Amino acid sequence: MGLADILRALGLPLHLKTALRASLHDMALAGVLARLPAGRLKAITGLPEIARATVTRLRADGAAYAHLTTAPDISLLLVAGLPDGTILLPGDDVLVRIRPYIAPHLRREGRPIRLLTQGSRQLPVSITALTAQPDGTCLATLQPCDSRIDLPLQARLPSHIPQNPVWCVGCVALAELTPATQDTSATVQLVSNLGSPTAPGMPVTLSILTHALPSIFSKEAEQEAQQAATKPLEAELAHRRDLRALPLITIDDETAEDFDDAIWAERTDTGFHLIVAIADVASYVPAGSTLDREARLRGNSVYLPGHCLPMLPACLSAGACSLKEHQDRLCVYVELNISHTGALVAGTLGRGIMRSAARLTYKQVQHHLDLSPAPPSATLPATLPPDLLPSLAATAAALQSAAIARGETLQEEYGPE
Repeated sequence: MGLADILRALGLPLHLKTALRASLHDMALAGVLARLPAGRLKAITGLPEIARATVTRLRADGAAYAHLTTAPDISLLLVAGLPDGTILLPGDDVLVRIRPYIAPHLRREGRPIRLLTQGSRQLPVSITALTAQPDGTCLATLQPCDSRIDLPLQARLPSHIPQNPVWCVGCVALAELTPATQDTSATVQLVSNLGSPTAPGMPVTLSILTHALPSIFSKEAEQEAQQAATKPLEAELAHRRDLRALPLITIDDETAEDFDDAIWAERTDTGFHLIVAIADVASYVPAGSTLDREARLRGNSVYLPGHCLPMLPACLSAGACSLKEHQDRLCVYVELNISHTGALVAGTLGRGIMRSAARLTYKQVQHHLDLSPAPPSATLPATLPPDLLPSLAATAAALQSAAIARGETLQEEYGPE
């Protein structure tokens, strides 16, 4: 029988062919279709489609949303959990058996087969209820702090915990999801109490835990960083431009500890001569090294209120790769010649060695440009050229003017949207 034959036999309309195909597919995978003689039941969909998917969030009913790992624009609804009961979390990679399309406009559905890779099984939770149990224990109802996990959890606590004032409804705790084994099912356990949600530093702590931000470098990465930080610079002069005579400056906030870009400019007859230099971090991090792999894992430094998670160990991020004043540093620079109207006339990219002439702050620079009375702490070093900051400001104004002009041109062509 074909699909049309089955629908006619059941008295159903023919437009349900696609839905019937999906149902037969699920029945075949579940093993509930009887083995029939050859030719009695035609192959419906061929081999089932298997794919790797990455979990993105969990619904309150436990269903998970995911996307194909190799095609993030294709989303899936995972209609079941893992066979062993392991709770999926955002970031987990699973092998999924995908159901055929029921309708083009609906989300594809899939059934998880196996957990391939998993992230940290620890997550911050808020205790929403504590309920005493007949056996003397206490059952805690937990709500994950991660908005991607809309799934209430429960953990059984020892009987003494409800009387302990540290554990209470509303406090934030660190929970761990333990995987299922042959003898036990998957469980949730409370690892530690993190304190009140309004405690100082709690937003930073929750950000780090929720997004599993790496905050510790391996011993191997630290050793490689220490070795790279002591790299002698004299040998680099043979193939780098020496910029140390130029009064390049850094401008950052008062509390900044790592300085990764420096600037210098002068006026010319045709406009401006500008150099922007950044720390040549790649020269300190060998490709494929442990340090490189850990930097790729982080992707960038993460700045949180009063806290920083650097991409590289401190001896590099706040040391050899920080453009500190009066210290020689390897850099990558761009040298630009710009017209009075902000148009690029010529440009060069290169590697060099620089020495920051001054570490300035935003307030220092603003006081100087405004010609306003400045406190002694805002006084500029006497070694800086008097026209350096006005030249930088004029260069920035020209570039900004050119950017606005380009924006107006685009707006005229494509409209205000």
